Amino acid sequence: MQKTLFIILFSIIIPSYSFCQIAPAPAISTFDNMKAIYTGNVELDAVTKTVTFTSSGTINFPNRLEKTDNIWHIPTTILKVVINENVTVTGQFTWGHTMTFEGKDKYTSIVYGTSGRGVLNSLGLDKKYTCVPYSTFYGYGTGDNYIKNLTCLNPLGFMFTGKNNCRLHLDGVRGIDNRGGFSNHSDGISSASGSTVKNCYFETGDDAIKVYAD
Repeated sequence: MQKTLFIILFSIIIPSYSFCQIAPAPAISTFDNMKAIYTGNVELDAVTKTVTFTSSGTINFPNRLEKTDNIWHIPTTILKVVINENVTVTGQFTWGHTMTFEGKDKYTSIVYGTSGRGVLNSLGLDKKYTCVPYSTFYGYGTGDNYIKNLTCLNPLGFMFTGKNNCRLHLDGVRGIDNRGGFSNHSDGISSASGSTVKNCYFETGDDAIKVYAD
């Protein structure tokens, strides 16, 4: 019985590591640069250092390689991102400092990835790079980061990732992959020791909560 259990666990855990190498992050972009290419409306409160997405749209940086074109690498001048209700932002967020992300409605404040199945696999990116930096929310700085009251839908890679002692605190979030098919990855949360998950719903194509990754 113990041997059989070991084989089952081995088959589940090892594939999550088998693709992993370090991928280069896209360059940090200012708010103005991001606003210029975002197809919806977005506002900055310079006093509170808060960016608010007020209408649906797509982040699409030109001249980026492969699938890094919709990743906004957030500058340290921004401390909070808000997504209004009934707003879908197609893109991904990467940051290296403490951040807060908040939706106004956990069902209609959505960060969207792609309708494609197994996109990273079809592009060869889960072999050449790890799928981790293609996480919809990817923090790599130390400290406590808060993500609450929003939905991550059909991510290109993972959903919520914290590296280098980056602690993620999820509250009232929904992480959903409803595409079906295989090789979507779409792991829920992989984060540093001390991270917390409460009042959340996950429907993933892989691990919902990784307790062994960092």
